[in-house]
Amino acid sequence: MPSVRSVILLAVLLLLFSLVYSILSLLRPPDSGGQGQDSYGTQGYGFRALYEVLHELDIEVSRQFAPPNPQATGETLALIAPDNQLVAVNPTYLQQVLPWVERGGRLVIAQRENSLLSSMPQGKAVADMPTLGECLDLADVRVVPENVGRFPTPSDAEQVRESSEEERERLEESDYAPPNDARQDSAPDNGVGNNTIYDEIFDALNRISVPPREVAIETEGTLAAWRDTLQFVTLPGEGGRTLVFEKSIPAGTIHYQNAAGERCVLAAEFQRGAGSVIFISMPEVLSNRLLAQTHNSILAVRVLSPHGERVLLDEFYHGLGVRGNMLYLLTRPGFAAVALGLLMYVCLSKWRAGVLIGPALPDETRQRRDIGEYLAAMGQFFSRGPLARPFLVRRMYEGVLRELSLDVSLPPETQDEELVSRMLARRDPARAKRVLETLKEVNTALESRSHWTESQTVDAMRRLTGCL
Repeated sequence: MPSVRSVILLAVLLLLFSLVYSILSLLRPPDSGGQGQDSYGTQGYGFRALYEVLHELDIEVSRQFAPPNPQATGETLALIAPDNQLVAVNPTYLQQVLPWVERGGRLVIAQRENSLLSSMPQGKAVADMPTLGECLDLADVRVVPENVGRFPTPSDAEQVRESSEEERERLEESDYAPPNDARQDSAPDNGVGNNTIYDEIFDALNRISVPPREVAIETEGTLAAWRDTLQFVTLPGEGGRTLVFEKSIPAGTIHYQNAAGERCVLAAEFQRGAGSVIFISMPEVLSNRLLAQTHNSILAVRVLSPHGERVLLDEFYHGLGVRGNMLYLLTRPGFAAVALGLLMYVCLSKWRAGVLIGPALPDETRQRRDIGEYLAAMGQFFSRGPLARPFLVRRMYEGVLRELSLDVSLPPETQDEELVSRMLARRDPARAKRVLETLKEVNTALESRSHWTESQTVDAMRRLTGCL
């Protein structure tokens, strides 16, 4: 069985190993094993192919977790499929990006629709979530399903807003179930709405894959220069979405016709100061699954780097800066202060309770006098006064009589010399006779003599101690 010392050493080694492993993990990209929905993701829904295409075309591309340098213009910051929940709770990032765009930066946003079924904190209304458009003063630019209607114009603003509000109320008040959903027939009614995260997982596992569709596109405005090289794109087979805008007027658009013959906006560019913001309604066209189809890769390069600009792929809104990284908390001032305080407390307490290595500490300092010295000093003190000597003899007489009484099993307060002598005579008659004579002589001297010399005092004390 291992000793306590071995167990403690093993625990310390495990702690050190885990700490070193955590530090080394910070040096690796937070790629989630390639399973994430970000530019590290290697699955069909990821965007690793987009990064590789830009890199192969000698376009400088990098991933980052912070807003771009405010002084560095002429770059493109791409937010590809950002997490709506992170956008809602961390709008400060975009508020720092907006001045950069107005000074000449270029921002590309490929955002999914704000799903009413997203896992937001309980009690928080989806309508209250700040969107990317609101953070960039483009609140009227939104992503909606294709079936909202025809190509949006400023005159359609009220109709689009009313249809969106009616759709939101309908979904919130009813148990939502998509068409051909197995839950319509098999799921029991447990009194809880079906629009939960568990139902979304159920849908994802049981959904029949719909093949992608190829559509012809048209470019207008500032994007019309791409007309010769950009004619077709491949879109996802289902869940098509379009951009709608009310007051904001785009400088250029890319649009197509859906199966119902309605014109839908795939991308729109809005001027913001000296820079621009480009919205893409379906980030799936840039994903690994569809990037190699038709002209999707050309669309990606044209949108992200039309003149060979440097591309910054944002990973902050994918949560890669905080996902599974406990040491990230040390970058927050409050957590860092608490951690530093706890570390200092532990170090100081352990240092205070630790064993100091070095020569042994000196023994405790002895008292200045022992009991013998104390008695000698008190004796000298009492011998100075005229009544001190008979007082000392009287105290010694009483003390000897007390000790003799205890020796013969009499009460300690016994003052009868004859009684003490008779009890001693049972054991030692000679001693009893000598003790009785000494006690009577000393007692008689104490009663008759008021002045005692030093020799008389010492002689009386010597004779009394001889009785013991």
